[in-house]
Amino acid sequence: MADGPPSSVAILVREDCPPALDLARALHARLRELGIRPWLGRHDGSNTLQGAMPETDLALVLGGDGTFVSVARGLMGRNIPLAGINFGRVGFLSCVAPASWREFLEDLLAGRLHPEPRLALRWEHLRRGRRLASGWAVNEVLVSRRDTARLASLSLAVNKGPLLRLRADGILLATPTGSSGYARSAGGPLLFPSLQAYVAVAICPFLCLFPPLVLDGEAGCRVAIGAGSLMLTLDGQETRAVREEDIIEVRGEPGAYRVIAQNEDSYLSRLSKVGFILEEARTPLREGTREKQ
Repeated sequence: MADGPPSSVAILVREDCPPALDLARALHARLRELGIRPWLGRHDGSNTLQGAMPETDLALVLGGDGTFVSVARGLMGRNIPLAGINFGRVGFLSCVAPASWREFLEDLLAGRLHPEPRLALRWEHLRRGRRLASGWAVNEVLVSRRDTARLASLSLAVNKGPLLRLRADGILLATPTGSSGYARSAGGPLLFPSLQAYVAVAICPFLCLFPPLVLDGEAGCRVAIGAGSLMLTLDGQETRAVREEDIIEVRGEPGAYRVIAQNEDSYLSRLSKVGFILEEARTPLREGTREKQ
């Protein structure tokens, strides 16, 4: 892929979306006409499909952003670039419109589109020094309270240096890709997807001044559970119960996966389209008017 157009393409399609299945068949046929080896699989949200997928030069994901995140997490470490055709509501990740698939394919084969690295988070769940589980997150790692209204007691260390203790609904570590999701709702900043950095955001902290903190892409965070019935949530798709004295360790992994990127103007346009940037904020003042003080 880096040296020219792909010779093989895997098409991963959300299995419960008939329009996506129809387009997947059309893409499969078109790729064969072009002499490119296609592979078609239906994605049900598990990692089984990714494990069965052969080595390929490109993975095309047909679905919404949630499908894209699930596939990216499942393919982590295989160094396969991803591109998404959007059958969801937003399209931050699956940013190619279904009606534009022919133009996208033409640009891709002509070498006008290139994969760009994205940061992911590597996490571990530890209990008394023993690793219970580990994995990847594309959007975010969230440690939060479960069913009760009681605040969680947490402590955060960065690069093995204690930073603070807090009582809150939880703490969220979000990648640039995930910064427009729950992290933004909790008051975190928007990060350009190409940045090799991530952000720590406290969820409704009580009597604690902890503004959102942007961390170096290779920084390590340790979240220690002081008290409370808590849950570890990964990309909003996978959950694990955690308990008092458990440790969640997270480290940024720059360049962990690659996507067929849009330019920055396209990202800003998508922010505006879904309401993150208001039209009035982008309209210059009319001549002869002045901003209200």
